[in-house]
Amino acid sequence: MKLVAALSSLFVATALANPLSLLGSGSQVHLQDDDSLKVPGINPLYFCSSPEKDLVQIKSVDLDPNPPSA
Repeated sequence: MKLVAALSSLFVATALANPLSLLGSGSQVHLQDDDSLKVPGINPLYFCSSPEKDLVQIKSVDLDPNPPSA
């Protein structure tokens, strides 16, 4: 019973320290400040990786208002 309590408290502490850790390592997005990855148009958007092999090609994105309001 003590082992279950210790593991439960470890799980809760990990979840509170980094909630995204529960989703696995594949869910983390590494932001890059690279102009070659900028989405064309009037927006603050960047591609996560090179869009060359993407199934959907984004030609342009214009946001109004820019930046978006809540």
